[in-house]
Amino acid sequence: MGAKILAIANQKGGVGKTTTSLTLGSALSRRGKKVLLLDLDPHACATLHAKIYPEDLGASLYDIFLAQEGVWSGIWPGIIHPAVLQGMDLAPGSIRLSELEVDFRERSAKGSVLARSLQVLPARYDFVVLDCPPHVGILLVNALVAADLLIIPIQTDFLALHGLKLL
Repeated sequence: MGAKILAIANQKGGVGKTTTSLTLGSALSRRGKKVLLLDLDPHACATLHAKIYPEDLGASLYDIFLAQEGVWSGIWPGIIHPAVLQGMDLAPGSIRLSELEVDFRERSAKGSVLARSLQVLPARYDFVVLDCPPHVGILLVNALVAADLLIIPIQTDFLALHGLKLL
């Protein structure tokens, strides 16, 4: 896959990860770039922003993480919602993503599942934007392993600076 993968991450909540992901993806889309936004946050705020309600979905990114390597190419088309966010495609999040810490307890190579699954995506994207969860765990590790570039939104207060240090 030739897309640049941009992770928007900070282990502190409320610093603007989703806003940055949506704004950056929208700006890239307006510049004529093909963008896929992955909502890796179990709160699924980017998904909700697109007026997609996780309880109405048949599949989400959770299914990519649970699937075995050979079936990813068949799952991606079923979870990508075309042009729902200012011209961006979206792969929705789900509260079930919070279960991965337990689900992955015995899984090998669990930190590279996202990176490996992205390799089977069609080569139609210029950028994949990863809206990361607000905590250090298996989802954030997967995002960091997959990313070509890490963007850390931060506020200029003590707790935000402390969160940056922890990240």
